Amino acid sequence: MRRWDRWSGWLFALPYLILFSAFLLLPLVYGLGLSLFRWELLSSLPPRFVGAGNYQEALHSEYFWRALWATLRFVLLAVPLTVGLALLIALGIHTISPRRRAFYRAAYFLPTMITIKSQLTQPRTSEAT
Repeated sequence: MRRWDRWSGWLFALPYLILFSAFLLLPLVYGLGLSLFRWELLSSLPPRFVGAGNYQEALHSEYFWRALWATLRFVLLAVPLTVGLALLIALGIHTISPRRRAFYRAAYFLPTMITIKSQLTQPRTSEAT
């Protein structure tokens, strides 16, 4: 196996890996680092290292547990219903005759494409203030 063959896959994956690191991994690590500090944003005092104190405070807070429960309820209801509805629509379109299937696929997906296209071609009217 030539040297190029061994490294070519990594070279093709390199743009993805760079963007993944820049927009996901670095902000994640930075946010985790910030979560270890107590930082009063409205005061001139410097941030104070508290370690896991912020996490202990959250785990003992009633608001945290209420928010976690609300999030879990939403996920447990929304995900199965959304996936189930999408599967039903896909099954319904699949059972239609092949001649009309293309029309229904386009009719289903066209609003998404029009929205994306209109946002991409919309002129920038607001100026930064």
